[in-house]
Amino acid sequence: MKKRSIVTAALCLSLLSGCAETPENAIVKKKTGQNIEQYKEVQQPEEKETETENQEEVVRKNELASRLSVPQTYQDSGQSEDGRFQLVCEAKVEVPDVEKIGVYKVSQLPFDQPFIDKVTDAFFGDAPVYDGAEYGRMTKGEILEKLEELKKYQAEGNEDPYGLIAQRKEAGEEFDPEEVYSLQREIDGWEAEYQDAPEEVTKVPVTPALQEGYFQGVVEMNGEMYNYKLKTGAGDHMNIQIEQRDANRMWIDMDSVAERTESDPAIELPSGEEVKKRVGITEEEAITKAASYLEKMGLTDFVPQRTRLALTTEIPEEGENKVSYKEASACYMISFTRQLEGFPITWEGNYGGGLESMESTIKPWAYERVEIGVDQGGLCHAEILNLYQIGEKQVENVELKPFSEISEIFRQMILIKNADMEYDQTSKLTIDRVTLGYMRVYDPGADASTGLLVPVWDFFGQEEGQCTIEGETTPFSQNNPEGSFLTINGADGTVINRSLGY
Repeated sequence: MKKRSIVTAALCLSLLSGCAETPENAIVKKKTGQNIEQYKEVQQPEEKETETENQEEVVRKNELASRLSVPQTYQDSGQSEDGRFQLVCEAKVEVPDVEKIGVYKVSQLPFDQPFIDKVTDAFFGDAPVYDGAEYGRMTKGEILEKLEELKKYQAEGNEDPYGLIAQRKEAGEEFDPEEVYSLQREIDGWEAEYQDAPEEVTKVPVTPALQEGYFQGVVEMNGEMYNYKLKTGAGDHMNIQIEQRDANRMWIDMDSVAERTESDPAIELPSGEEVKKRVGITEEEAITKAASYLEKMGLTDFVPQRTRLALTTEIPEEGENKVSYKEASACYMISFTRQLEGFPITWEGNYGGGLESMESTIKPWAYERVEIGVDQGGLCHAEILNLYQIGEKQVENVELKPFSEISEIFRQMILIKNADMEYDQTSKLTIDRVTLGYMRVYDPGADASTGLLVPVWDFFGQEEGQCTIEGETTPFSQNNPEGSFLTINGADGTVINRSLGY
């Protein structure tokens, strides 16, 4: 029953955005990323001879917020006609303190050899890079250890040491155990592998370069080993990943782990202060260190948007059934976005690169994304995706709709999206943060490698409720501070699908 409840909850979450069809009107008209006609220059008003002291103070604090009549707190409420969906807005409104916002043309930064060399030098300096395939080959000694482990199972009569056959039996399936797993077959395989295995790790120095769209290397630096991966392909024209080389290591947001401990008390988690001690540097020092890698690559227009503590996973030892983070490594994970003339791209969790249908032949383009993790020892993690090349400014100072119009569009569209739910479902959406920032939009039907940076409004918060499917009622919740519930173009008020990019 527990497994079924999880599946039901997952289905409920997939329905959070509602099932009603989107109406064809001005709010949701078809958008094209390169259509510049919808972006108008601000018409400068005639200067007033006098202004009240209060007005002058508002303008001095944030001229853009004053021009758009943005309240400090956005308050609203509403519900669907059937009352099953409720909206509550009690949100802080974040508006960059700038006098003007331009609209820029952007394209894909070339993922060529000069840039790859720049990335390699920025993160690894003079440290040699070794061929990943050769470095990753198991040595004779490592294979012998594996064979000793397997033969020990065999001597004990344990022909299913990983429980693969037992799982199929428990599920009530009909199957041939030999096809699922054979201990003798695995032993034979490792004995054959042993014949050609090297005596020690093979280190073949290489120059990182894309070969058929891929490269994997290993770097030894400052007492750590790193996997260094480069890739280009569908969705990602540029994908750079650097991770400390540890089979048991994967960085997880500490806040996410803390949420899991609430539902699973078996998970052991250190205190926040203990985690900070393990990192060994302050948050400010971590930001400076992470930013230095970007500066070395010439990416000087990026600013930190989000900093969080992260822990590494620890796989339980054999016989243990609880996950422990008590001794986990820790770092600060810093997310950066580009900022142009004081106006930043909004950090949002959607990677983009989606397609309208599985039959689509469009070549997708995911978003620019930069995330770097560091501790007192240096680099822990780096992810650099789809960097933009900033082109000409298409509009010097774009005219934006007042916030009152934007908030009304949000209210209408969120209620429409959550009307006529397919299942017996009730939910409450609470919006607690609204931001104005850049987003890259494009028209993949016209050109999948160029687009525009345009100002958009994003509405963040949390949703909770319950869903009944086949007589089973399951509560659900969606609390993702990086997931916008709706994105609205600040210039023309159209709704943008962040998964698609337009």
